[in-house]
Amino acid sequence: MFSVCVALYAFCFFQILNTLPLFYKNVALLDEKNVGILMAFNGIIVFTLRWLWCILQKRNSH
Repeated sequence: MFSVCVALYAFCFFQILNTLPLFYKNVALLDEKNVGILMAFNGIIVFTLRWLWCILQKRNSH
């Protein structure tokens, strides 16, 4: 059951990951450079917040 849930989650995630740049280009009318900058900035934010969350979790677990 766990594997089915993970596969379903991955399927949905990759659908969003593949269609989001098309949305930015066709609906939000951003060019490819700005789409790349936006997605890179999003990745940096996610990485930074996850990193900080892990540090805080380590500190609070002791």
